[in-house]
Amino acid sequence: MRPEVWRTVLLVICFFAAVARAQNPDLTGRWQVSITHYGQNDYGRVTLKADGARWTGEMFGDAFTVTLDGSAIEVRCQERDQKGKHCGVLKGRLSEGVMSASGNLYDQESTWTARRAPTIERSSARHDFVPKVYHNQFSGQIEPALRIRPGETVHTTTVDAGGVDANGAHVAAGGNPLTGPFYVEGAWPGDTLVVRLNRVRLNRDTAG
Repeated sequence: MRPEVWRTVLLVICFFAAVARAQNPDLTGRWQVSITHYGQNDYGRVTLKADGARWTGEMFGDAFTVTLDGSAIEVRCQERDQKGKHCGVLKGRLSEGVMSASGNLYDQESTWTARRAPTIERSSARHDFVPKVYHNQFSGQIEPALRIRPGETVHTTTVDAGGVDANGAHVAAGGNPLTGPFYVEGAWPGDTLVVRLNRVRLNRDTAG
């Protein structure tokens, strides 16, 4: 093939490669990440920033880089205190806005799933919540009784340790039944929630 033809072919290849890179989605922003390793799930958040042809962020005290080639992704972890040493590489795909990858992380087989963190607006609304069902355990499997946003206030009541309400009626099993649970929009496992008690008062003269 003549040199000028080769040059034309190379220019076409470079052009389409550049177009493909330009069409890659922008991963810049906050992501909620769940990582499965050591037989358990770990959760965190990472803010990715564009750095040339890749995105960088920090989570669990280590630096992470994400590269994207079409729908194929590579997630690379590099320890901060040992320059050049990688603490893991995971490979997978970006599909419908979700990054899913698997590989080795901290010397363990691991999976990585990341979704964009939702944008939650604060609110000053007040909820008057009348409980109808009580629970005797803390569990993420229980359907939330009420969904609230950061900054909102809940006005509600509880029963005593024996399940007796303000009117002296037995409405729940004994054993310190709980009101709720309340779901805070935007909360992610591992977050620290700040709950302020504005006022606490008794609704009976005596209680168990």
